[in-house]
Amino acid sequence: MTTTSSSTPRHPSQWLSGVIGAIYLVFGIAGLVSIASVPFAGPDGIQVAGFRVNGAQGIIALLIAAGGLLAFTRLALAARYGWALVVVSFGLALYGTLVDQSSSANVLAFDQSDVGRHVITGVIALLIALWPATSPATAGAEPGSRR
Repeated sequence: MTTTSSSTPRHPSQWLSGVIGAIYLVFGIAGLVSIASVPFAGPDGIQVAGFRVNGAQGIIALLIAAGGLLAFTRLALAARYGWALVVVSFGLALYGTLVDQSSSANVLAFDQSDVGRHVITGVIALLIALWPATSPATAGAEPGSRR
């Protein structure tokens, strides 16, 4: 008896979305766990893999994770996720750059490593959004279109 797989191979942008989703899932869970020892929002956080996280940042990380894991399932979602993540990541990096990191305005407990993480995430998000759709599922589609 032979079995055939009806799933199409995943595009690299889907894989990148899934990896981003998995990484941010770890930060999100850690952020929620952190509320046992630090305030939910504010300049204090716990260190996770060299990054400072708190509950508020954990919620944002879980939303990024959910989008990435969902984008892993469909190529068209990966492109949309990439563009949304570009806006969110560079917006968070800008916030982290402008806010005084020791003030109460730093509700996401950002430090320079968090700013760097979001810049790197934004660059990866650009790759996700702009990677040409060349998977077998889109072979007959117009160039640049995603199904």
